[in-house]
Amino acid sequence: MAVVENGKPVNAKPIESVKDRPNGHAVGPVSRRPRHRRQSWTFWLFNNLAKLTTWYVLLTVIFRCPSTPAKLTDTTPQVCHTYLSVKSYAQPHLQPYYDDYAAPYVAKAQPYADLANRRLVRPVSNFVQLNYDKYASPQLESAKTHVQAQWDKSVVPRINNVQGNAVKIYDANLAPHVEKVATVAGPYYSSGRDSAGHLYQQYVLPSVKQSRPYIQSAYNSTQLFVATTAYPVARHAWSDLIIFVDGTFWPFVKGLYIDNVRPQLVMINERVAKYRESRKMKAAMDVVDKSTTAPAASSTPIASSVLDDVYAMFNTDESSTPAATGTVAPESSAKAEPKWATEEQISEDLEIWQKKFAAAADTGSDDLSERVASIVHSLAKSDIEGMGQGLATALEKTIENEIDNVKSKIRSVVGSLPEDAGSEETKKSAEEILGTIRASGAEIKDRAQKVRDWAQNFEKGLIQRLAAASASTLEVLDGIKDLGLQEVGMRWAWMEGVTYKHWEKFHAVRKQLDEWKQEVRNVAMENPEAEKAIASARQIMEESMAITEDAAKELVRLKSVAQWKLRARDATDDFETKSMPAEAVSAASSLASELQGLPSQGVDSASSALSQATDAIADGISSASSAVVGTSTGTVESVSSQASQYADSALSSASSAVGAVPGYDS
Repeated sequence: MAVVENGKPVNAKPIESVKDRPNGHAVGPVSRRPRHRRQSWTFWLFNNLAKLTTWYVLLTVIFRCPSTPAKLTDTTPQVCHTYLSVKSYAQPHLQPYYDDYAAPYVAKAQPYADLANRRLVRPVSNFVQLNYDKYASPQLESAKTHVQAQWDKSVVPRINNVQGNAVKIYDANLAPHVEKVATVAGPYYSSGRDSAGHLYQQYVLPSVKQSRPYIQSAYNSTQLFVATTAYPVARHAWSDLIIFVDGTFWPFVKGLYIDNVRPQLVMINERVAKYRESRKMKAAMDVVDKSTTAPAASSTPIASSVLDDVYAMFNTDESSTPAATGTVAPESSAKAEPKWATEEQISEDLEIWQKKFAAAADTGSDDLSERVASIVHSLAKSDIEGMGQGLATALEKTIENEIDNVKSKIRSVVGSLPEDAGSEETKKSAEEILGTIRASGAEIKDRAQKVRDWAQNFEKGLIQRLAAASASTLEVLDGIKDLGLQEVGMRWAWMEGVTYKHWEKFHAVRKQLDEWKQEVRNVAMENPEAEKAIASARQIMEESMAITEDAAKELVRLKSVAQWKLRARDATDDFETKSMPAEAVSAASSLASELQGLPSQGVDSASSALSQATDAIADGISSASSAVVGTSTGTVESVSSQASQYADSALSSASSAVGAVPGYDS
């Protein structure tokens, strides 16, 4: 709000006079108050009809519609039929969400609703219904009778009169023209109708009847081809494409980038970061130099010259070297007398260098934290989201494909086996199925091995990147610490009165600076973002190992399913675990007796070997998962070597156990 001083508003626009305008006319368009558009009667009618329809549907559904379609009658409103149809279609899709989210709250509120219904709603509704039947219903009936009588007395004669006048107008004006048009078009219409009927009866209908079997056969063949060949092939092709891209092509490209391009980029970034850190640390220490007291002014030029030597180590410009080496300070003719050290000067020297190193360490820590966050973000985006998730997806798709392949192999082998097959044919079928199971297990094992190798390489690479980043910062701090303390030590060496206690303080400061260096190193090696990235990589590996374990158990189950399917000659899509049918007991006993004479190549040895392999995989993966979960993530350097050993032993045990099956050596 503007403040008025001397009759004029302050901080406000001056009031413009009409005389100030050119020729006394207003400048610019004159603003007019917007006029509200009146709604048309069609919009008003549509709006009110929509509201009435909505309320009618809601009230009808709530109060008049039955709960099930079986209770529908002829007097039920049509809205209820549509509502129950939509409800029966949508209920299977919405019921799980209702059971998960709304059902617990409904169950909690149900007793209160029942109590309110029993004590309030039901008595009130009975009271209202009783009074309605006693008082309101007779009045409504009499009103309805009166309205009907008035309708028949007043409205119906007018409607009949209007209808009669309309008929007279039509007969006088339109009827002659309509009769003339009908007379002219009648023969053509009759001829066209007869021709169309003849064409339909003589040509179209016989052709449809004759081609219906072929159309039906073509439709059935197309449907069978799409369902049994085209769709499975397309689905498997898409899965194979995803597996190839996510599990082979993309890891190969990323591997080339990681092995050849990334090291060069890391080297360049480290050099640039080292130079920037040295500049920032020098600026921070210059601020400390400016804030020092006046008694320390005598030592400032020497310290600055020493710092220049430190930062010159990280500069690539060598043009100043000859000029620096070419000038030699002239020796003083008179020998300077040694200075005497005081406690204030000793404490001030150490305090100044502590402040300078602390400022440099804080600046280096901040810059190192930003670099670590950038490194972790880039690695998480490229390796975890790109490569790790792709390998996990490829593993899942491989498991789905291999299990489908095993099931289809079981169906095809059992379907091709005749009912009166001998022991040799049965043995070959069993060996073929077990070979497929073994190949699927090996493929799944290879994909799981790739996921585990990726997780280990990611953790190792991240630790190396963080160590390199911290090493560049620590290298700058080492130069500052060594040359700074060297400058203090050289000055003290030319001073008289420096005692052992002073040198003890000197080494205490050196030790404290080393502790600060370790804190700077921990900024990189104990970064929360890095720990979170390693936890994400381990989670991907644990989930992959878990689904691999489930896949191994599923292959074992399919092996037992294949056994009873071979015995029962069941080539259906039923792959549930069940006992052998009663009618196949005799055939199973004869088959077992025939296969007892196969010590090294029989189905039993192969099945036992496969069981050992899958058990070894399951036990090893469970141990590896527990080892990974139990590992502390407080420090990034604590690599889970125990999980790697467990996973290696599990995979080697699985390979040796599966390789023990005769006839399946690689």
